[in-house]
Amino acid sequence: MTMREQIATELRRRAQLLTGLISDWQTQTDENQAGMGIHQSQVRAVGRMFDAFKQRQDALSKRLEPDRLPALSDEEFAQAREEFEQELTGSHSIMSTFRYIFAQRRDSEQSKRILDAADLFAAYSYLPCIKLANKWRGLPEEHYREPPLIYLNARLSPAAITREHYFGLIGLELYGSLEQQLPISVISLAFHDVAALWTFCSLYHEVGHLLDQDVGLHDELKAALDERLQASDRREVWSEWWLREMIADVFGVMLGGAGYARALMSMLYKTNELVTGPTTDVHPSPYVRMFLVGELLRGMKEQPLTEVADQITQEWQAAYGNPTAKWAPFVAECAAVADVLLNTKLKALGGERALLDFVTRPNEADQAPDKAADHARVLQLERYLRIDLKRPTPDTSLLRLVPAAAQLAAANVSANHTAVYEEIQQRALEFAEAIPHKEFLGAGEAQDKHDDFLDDFLGRLKFGSLDIERRSSPTLNSDKKENQDG
Repeated sequence: MTMREQIATELRRRAQLLTGLISDWQTQTDENQAGMGIHQSQVRAVGRMFDAFKQRQDALSKRLEPDRLPALSDEEFAQAREEFEQELTGSHSIMSTFRYIFAQRRDSEQSKRILDAADLFAAYSYLPCIKLANKWRGLPEEHYREPPLIYLNARLSPAAITREHYFGLIGLELYGSLEQQLPISVISLAFHDVAALWTFCSLYHEVGHLLDQDVGLHDELKAALDERLQASDRREVWSEWWLREMIADVFGVMLGGAGYARALMSMLYKTNELVTGPTTDVHPSPYVRMFLVGELLRGMKEQPLTEVADQITQEWQAAYGNPTAKWAPFVAECAAVADVLLNTKLKALGGERALLDFVTRPNEADQAPDKAADHARVLQLERYLRIDLKRPTPDTSLLRLVPAAAQLAAANVSANHTAVYEEIQQRALEFAEAIPHKEFLGAGEAQDKHDDFLDDFLGRLKFGSLDIERRSSPTLNSDKKENQDG
């Protein structure tokens, strides 16, 4: 065997590795091995993306078939080899992202339990909303992208890395392929969040980022805010800088209610300088943000949530004082901003629906949020998680609400915090695991149509060239419009 034949044969062998790995993943999810069925649709999406890579690799492989080798000059052979190696390395670089995410589910049994629960919390928040949006827009129900994958990262705050983000944003070093876009979204949580399942309330906010992008809510809401605040000197801050985070907070409140509000207040409870000082971040001023969340709760027009709004804003003001001259005008405008966000009818939702409709039409989609019933369900579950009294029936409607109930339970502990927190953690996880859920989160009978939609989506992705030179990855904070750090 000549050196050329040896190299060409070896490259073809290397090209089979990913095919085998993806096939193994598909078998695991299709057979629901170790509960992997909940990732079936996500693995299908990844597999379809790599089908496109495989086509390019097959074309490169043909150039190095034995009967073609003699016709290649030394320079042509070297170039063909280099292109093939670049393609393989770039493909494996992208694959390392998903290897990393799925490998976390094999770290330990506890890691798998926590991450499976987080995946389900996110899926049962995202899917009902995207299906409602499709119904209102006159689109087939199966026209949705895959539920997000949850993974753990050494970051201080949660983050939603949407399909418009590059693989490099996940925080892993990738080889080339920075132009390649994610076929699905991922949400990162801090490693230490697994010790406090109630902090998973952040998923409501992160799912809000995904819905904002997938439905296309931002531009219309920006126009509505600009019109409502046209006389305000603060209009640009609200509609240019803070809007994406505010949209995510709207979904945080709609999906998580009082639990989300309490979780956010806990996350923002920092030094006076950080809370009340100046900010150039895409997130609203922490001081102003809690008053806005209070107005969003009031905007639900449910008396129990109005009472929660009064409580948290009073506590916030007691902790950080009256608004400074800088923030007082913003606080005064929170009610108007919340009204625009909740009640503006949007063409993106068919022209007759506003964001508030996501929580007022529980019968229009399976497991849709219900502002009239969710809070009562959360309070019932909160009592069980905190004092082990009157365990609710593990109904699927409660799956999305477990983090919210756990958050309120943790907030209501008055003594022996360490021991009681451990009890809340274990009860919440065990209760979540007892709730019936779909073993497979794919499109079911509509899978073929959903696959057509997915193929069309993947066909519109930009597959960038896989340059052999390493390039530094942008950080999650490199672009205010792309960073969805929660």
